[in-house]
Amino acid sequence: MKTKIFLALFFAINLLSCSKDSGDDENTTFTFQVEVQNVTDRAATITWTRPEGSNISYQIFLNNEMIEDNFGLTAYTFSGLSSETTYNGKITATDGNQIATVEYFFNTNEYLANTNNSNVYLYTQEQVNEFGTHHYNELLYNLTVVGSEIYDLSPLIDLKKVHGYFELGHTQAQTFEGLNNLEFVGNNLKIYYNREVKNLNSLQSLNHIGGDLIFYSNLVLEDINGLQNLRDFEGGFQLEGSKITDLNILNDSVKLKNLYIAYNTELKTIEGFQSLTEIEEFLDIDYN
Repeated sequence: MKTKIFLALFFAINLLSCSKDSGDDENTTFTFQVEVQNVTDRAATITWTRPEGSNISYQIFLNNEMIEDNFGLTAYTFSGLSSETTYNGKITATDGNQIATVEYFFNTNEYLANTNNSNVYLYTQEQVNEFGTHHYNELLYNLTVVGSEIYDLSPLIDLKKVHGYFELGHTQAQTFEGLNNLEFVGNNLKIYYNREVKNLNSLQSLNHIGGDLIFYSNLVLEDINGLQNLRDFEGGFQLEGSKITDLNILNDSVKLKNLYIAYNTELKTIEGFQSLTEIEEFLDIDYN
């Protein structure tokens, strides 16, 4: 269900214009409107109209915290929110001379499982888009998102739990925006041949993987430290073929099934795995 809160709050600033010839005052109005859309239990999107003028930038605040500064678009999606919670915020627009601020608020929905009970295979962007229209937040089985036509994962924004494995590969996506609310993968998480993705900051909500965590041939991947919230992980970890320079994750893991770190030509430091005391099968760190 689409929840929309339309806010028509105008903040008008009268600017004094000095003229050497006439000395007359001119009053100008610098205003815009905000809508809150697509509110779920974990996310909400705000959109706004653009004030008249050029070179306009925005500051976005949520609960008195600045989320974005010098933002250039007219829409923003908040993710990783708590269910049944009231959020307040504001947007400040400026063109360097004029400033306007509009406040907004929204209430996130109650968490209700919207479950898909079959294996899901998404091979094209059209299939990703169609899947997103169902707003599933839990998959009882496996999810495969593999295809060179896939460039946008934002339709997956409702997804919270995948109880089977999750395979993500061969996409053209530049970010994993759309997986911001994913918290749980019951089996393996396998990420490979995503040639445009540089970081995993969109996976910061992920806190449980029940199987192995596998990365290979993500050739421009520079940072996976967005996985720092991963807890109680005891599977195998594989990192191969990236441009990562430092590795600082899984600091709470005491035991791993295996650990394989190889062919990461930029890797200089491994600061993670600080609690690790046992590896069941093998440890292999080569060609870094």
